[in-house]
Amino acid sequence: LGELQLLEEVHVSKCPHLTELPDSICRLAKLKTLEVYDTGLAAVPDRIGDLKALQRLVLGSHGGNRLTAVPDSVCDIEKLHLLWLGNNQLESLPARIGALTSLQYLSVDHNKLTSLPDSVFELHPFTLEDEFDFHDNPIPTKLVASYKAKIKEICRADRAARKAARIAAGQGA
Repeated sequence: LGELQLLEEVHVSKCPHLTELPDSICRLAKLKTLEVYDTGLAAVPDRIGDLKALQRLVLGSHGGNRLTAVPDSVCDIEKLHLLWLGNNQLESLPARIGALTSLQYLSVDHNKLTSLPDSVFELHPFTLEDEFDFHDNPIPTKLVASYKAKIKEICRADRAARKAARIAAGQGA
């Protein structure tokens, strides 16, 4: 697979015997979309962050995938816009998840998360408010309420800052 240097998209679904991705996939320098959906996926190469052109990473399912962890190197994919990890067995997210500054959509619903890393609140406010799904995890109710309040405050501050910038730009014109 790693020899297909011009490959831009990989879509794999309904392959229950696919339990891991080959390391060679990390050599696909032009890969923009990697979707591995409804498989038996339990492992992702540690070097997944080498996929610098990647914009869409779907490693979710409707119950088949069995990922318990995502390599920290995923946080090195600067162009990543969509990260869907729903319906796995994730117990944690990479501590640096907030480094994904281009991320516009993040789904980690239906996993085994008991908390979120602090860096998740460094994601773009739009992503946090409208495109971040973390429901159906065993996160304690108090923590969920705290996360939602923090997201609300981040988004409120962002809207206020954007409004102030618009006003300042209008006054400066």
